[in-house]
Amino acid sequence: MRRLLLPLAALALLLTGCGVNDPARADFWAKAGTLTETLKGTRFKESEDLGFLITRREGVEVLSVAERTRRDPFRAVVRVTGKGMIKVWEGRRETLRAVPDVVGCFEAVASGNAFPDFFADVSLKEVTCPATTPLGFRAHARFPPRMYERLQETLPGRPDLAKAREAVQRLDLDPRVVREIAEGETEKGRTVGIALREGPDGNCMYARVWRGGSKAWAPYRILPYGDAGAQTCTATGAINGYAERAAH
Repeated sequence: MRRLLLPLAALALLLTGCGVNDPARADFWAKAGTLTETLKGTRFKESEDLGFLITRREGVEVLSVAERTRRDPFRAVVRVTGKGMIKVWEGRRETLRAVPDVVGCFEAVASGNAFPDFFADVSLKEVTCPATTPLGFRAHARFPPRMYERLQETLPGRPDLAKAREAVQRLDLDPRVVREIAEGETEKGRTVGIALREGPDGNCMYARVWRGGSKAWAPYRILPYGDAGAQTCTATGAINGYAERAAH
């Protein structure tokens, strides 16, 4: 078995070698390299979310996922299928013909943090494909339709922390939606802020309530965690009216 680290530069060397005359093999290694970059670029940490992220890639299946806590490396056995076509002459006509698929399995390991939310180290190690059925995973958490209107309609009429929590509870959101509710002092006086996020890579919705008014909005930009001075999807951002605007 070989341990393969597949940054883009190394992948380019592979594709200019023996794979250049075999489009299925070239496709196989391209998919493996893309899988590595995908895991490095995500902020998802839960195995369910990571499994769904992997299986969204065409030709990549997850055969097993190791049990883990959030501090353990993410480990999964994935099966990659490379496909390709070549041009052939049939009589006087040129046509495309599929070449045999190239199929192989890797143990994907993602660990370490470049920032609080990013995997720093991702590796693929070739393994024998187990005779198991590919796993299925739930889609990432998403806000329901009319989220802006529903949140605006349910906000309390005064900055009451307990009532704000009750309002969010009545929305009946996916349990995986991240919720943060807090209160603080602003130019409007005592203010309650609500931040809801579909997940680490999902959309954000803000709301704030002050004496005499309330507003819900979708901030136009949420910067990645770890950036200097970044505003993330937090109740503090909602309290202070970060990127406040109409949701439409």
